[in-house]
Amino acid sequence: KFLDVINLSNENTIIYLFTLFFFIIGLLDDYINISAKRRLLIIGVIVLIFLFINNNILITEFYSSYFKNKIKINIFYIQILFTVFCILFLQNCLNMYDGINGSLLSSIIPLFIVLLYLNFSIILFLT
Repeated sequence: KFLDVINLSNENTIIYLFTLFFFIIGLLDDYINISAKRRLLIIGVIVLIFLFINNNILITEFYSSYFKNKIKINIFYIQILFTVFCILFLQNCLNMYDGINGSLLSSIIPLFIVLLYLNFSIILFLT
């Protein structure tokens, strides 16, 4: 019944579920004290599942200022591994930065405002 209500073909629904699972893992970590290895493993599995459901968020190329050009990733499994690594790295960095409660929020709000100013289509992501 629950999966009938959720339209998994809608990209926004997938992203909402993805962020909801991140929130639930963080909330459980606050109450149960999940070890860092277990938390990274759980989040890694969640990211893998969502990458197989939605291939649109795969990192297929990136710009390197060292090489001064775009580096394209043509192999599907390397794209998946690199995307999982980047998401886990970002999540771990944000988790470390939020050592003092509220410090992450006070940094993310100005960043969000700048992104909103530069690209108004981010509102479409939220709706």
